[in-house]
Formats: sequence, C-alpha cells, structure tokens
Amino acid sequence: MPDSIIIAIDFGTTSSGVAWYHTASDRIRPISDWPPNSVRLLLKLVAQAGMRNSQRKDVPARKRPSFKQETDIQVQKTDSKVPTTLAYNTKEVKNNNAGRAAQLPKWGFDIPQNAKWQRVEWFKLLLNENCTTTAELLEKVETGFKGYEKRMDTEHLKAAIRAIPEGKSPVYLATDYLKALSEHAKKRLEISYPELKEVFAGRGTPLIFYLTVPAIWDDRTKDLTMQAELGAGLGDGGAQIHMISEPEAAAVHCLKDMRLTKDSIKVDDIFVVTDGGGGTVDLISYQITAVDPLKVKECTIGSSSLCGSTTINRRFEALVRDRMGQE
Repeated sequence: MPDSIIIAIDFGTTSSGVAWYHTASDRIRPISDWPPNSVRLLLKLVAQAGMRNSQRKDVPARKRPSFKQETDIQVQKTDSKVPTTLAYNTKEVKNNNAGRAAQLPKWGFDIPQNAKWQRVEWFKLLLNENCTTTAELLEKVETGFKGYEKRMDTEHLKAAIRAIPEGKSPVYLATDYLKALSEHAKKRLEISYPELKEVFAGRGTPLIFYLTVPAIWDDRTKDLTMQAELGAGLGDGGAQIHMISEPEAAAVHCLKDMRLTKDSIKVDDIFVVTDGGGGTVDLISYQITAVDPLKVKECTIGSSSLCGSTTINRRFEALVRDRMGQE
C-alpha cells in the first residue's frame, strides 16, 4: 500500500473508538484521551509516576506512592472507547428552530448532567429506518426494526427516540457526532505529531478514513451514513472515505492478532463471528477466500438483536430493585 495515514472509526451504538495507522510503520495507535480529559489525564499521570517511583531502588518502600499498576490499566481501559452520546442545549435548540444559529452539542464524556441539556443516544440504530420524525420511529419500534429480531428490549429505545430534539433526523445526529469525534481525533494527533497538520490540510501523505457499519445495513443506510461522514468533514482536503462491515473488520483483526500462520488457516475454512456490543449482538459466518492477503466473504445472511451488554445491566438493576426495593 502507498504511504498514507489511515484513521479507523468504530461508530458504535453505545460507545465508539478511534485508532490510526501510518503505513510506513507497523504500529496501530488508539485514541484514548477524550474531553473533558483533565481528571482522567491527571489520574493517569499520577499512576504512571507512582509506578516509576515504585521501581526506583533509591526510594524507600515506605515513601513510595501506593498507586498500583492496575490503576493506570483501568483508566486506559475506560478511555479506549467514548460514549456515543450527544447533548443539545434546550434553549439553543429552540433558538435554532426559530432560525437562529445554535451552538455545537456536547458529546461523549462531556455531557452535562442537568435539565438545560437534552441527552440523545442510540441514534446510530435509527439510521437503518426510513423515518424522519420521532412519531414514525416510535411506530417502527412496535412493528420491529429492519434487520433486527422483533424480540427486543424496546423501552430504553423508545426513551431514546423521544429525547431527539425537534427537527433533528438520525442523519443529522450522526453527522454532529462524527464531526465531534473526528475533529477531536485530528486535534489529538496534531498535538502529538505536529507534522500531521499538513496531512489534515490535504497536503503531503494521503489521508484515508475507514468507518465500520453493521453487516445487516443495506445500501440505502450506507448511503445515509456516507452523507453523515461527508457532512462531518471526513472527506475534506481530498481525504478518502471507506466503509467496512463490523464483523468483517473484527474477523480480520482477530485472525491476524492471534498470529495464525499460513498453515493454520486455509482457503474455504468457515468460522462464525459473534460481535457482542453494548446495544446489539450480531452473528455472521464467513468463509476464507484468500490467506495472503487475508480475505473473507459472507457465507450466510447475518442476524442481529438488541440484546447487548446494556440490556444485561438494565435487567440486573431491575432485579436488584425488585428484590431490595427502590432505595
């Protein structure tokens, strides 16, 4: 592959992630600092300082900080993904509907916990429905979302739909989120690698974006997603934009990450990918069509259901409340 910078965006239902890769290098670098990052960054720096001091022989054990390595690992793990959440200022939304310019929404970890901000989440799933109003989306929930099993946890999804600000479509929400996510990633990279400013300006090394999408999405939904990507500025400066199905990306990564040799897998081998996310669980089977470079193809239609880990969390909370009381 020619020399280029690749930025991969895992646009998830409940959380998203970003990583980047320079083809001249062999290292994939994930983004792990998200706004507001002051508290998390401070914890990370303190933990790292504690680990360095704990390894120094000239510092007596009783004077060494008590921070353990697990502290830093926990912070990094938490920051490997950022919530796929937006929050709009309710006053600004009304002004915008009246023809005035509204401020950019808050996003990710930077969501205010007060009534002045209208929290919006789970909007990624709504891209797959041919709806433009909340009333149409709520009706779709009752009849069943396209591509998803009808047996699903709908109350949380209904609440998410009702929270959508008036006049904002799923594409609008996706555009706002991808814009905030990609701009933060670019700024974060420019701070660490100032030379990348030329790349983001469309000069020098080519820039390529990859966005993951569910395998069950049809061409219409992928087109809406591409509209959101372009609206978010991912194509600015001549940057290329590509989409790859989530299970296919996961499959290729797992096979390579397991360091399988060419003798370990062969053409026509079939395997099943289970993608257990926060909002959905997807199942799909793939067949290996080439080993070097590794290529796969779908050998059956994938299935998906809204039974991700957040469903387990909500049902566990309901069970605890039922047995121990609301307090």
